[in-house]
Amino acid sequence: MPESLACGVIPEWNLTELVHRGCPVCNEDCPIPVCLRPDRLAIHRCAGCGMIYLADIPGKNDLDMLYRVYGEYKGYISSSRRTTVYSFLKKLRLCRENFFIRILDDFDGISEMRLCEIGASYGDFLQLARFRGATVSAVELDDAAVSHLQETLKIPAYHIAGELPDMQDIICARSVFEHIPSPGTVLREISEKLAGDGRLLLSVPNGANLDTIGPAWAGFRVDMEHLNYWTPRTFAQLLARYGFYVEQYWELNQLATARNRSVPTFFSRILKKGTWMPGRDGRATLAVLARPV
Repeated sequence: MPESLACGVIPEWNLTELVHRGCPVCNEDCPIPVCLRPDRLAIHRCAGCGMIYLADIPGKNDLDMLYRVYGEYKGYISSSRRTTVYSFLKKLRLCRENFFIRILDDFDGISEMRLCEIGASYGDFLQLARFRGATVSAVELDDAAVSHLQETLKIPAYHIAGELPDMQDIICARSVFEHIPSPGTVLREISEKLAGDGRLLLSVPNGANLDTIGPAWAGFRVDMEHLNYWTPRTFAQLLARYGFYVEQYWELNQLATARNRSVPTFFSRILKKGTWMPGRDGRATLAVLARPV
């Protein structure tokens, strides 16, 4: 990879303590190597069902340490970030712009619904859902994010879905299932907390780009904490296995990538890191609306 081509933060995994696993969709253990990421972990494809995943993943200690400080690792925290509360006008604007709020509005609405977000981070989405009339709660691992949710936003926050005290009408997990070593376990916990006529709204990086672009797809070098790369087909297979059917799905967005520059240009200074933030035309993200069978 050329030095001018940026990649994501490379974690310092303990490569001597990698854990082997079977396919997270079909549980078969027949991985075919695809490519090597910049963090020296190999991406594989299941010979049985076609799932794209890491057959050898970082150990539990490495992953636990990462997600306890995930906001800091990803650069989500700034000097004022922990006290960010959206104004009325900003929430009004963001609700009109937010793709996932619009999905929920179009499919049975949000008002008076019990909505939980898995991987809520600092609660940006939950502020919007609450503004639209939902009773919101969060599941989050990052300690600083949990404090912000509970103390600043006054949103109940839990570490696992099983701790939720009430059944939920809507459960959202945006940019979560690419991180999970055992996605079936989490999906089972979610199914036990979702009302019988509830909605499950998910989004993940779209692994179908492997077939379109090949191993050079930027998604393999942007976020190296990702363990799974879902396609519409493999995600639907996992959901069906745990009692969900896909009602709708969308492919959208382009990855925001940057080139490292020794001398910042005028435009890169304006855009802070020289990162072009494109619109929704593209297939970098897979969004899925599912319901219990």
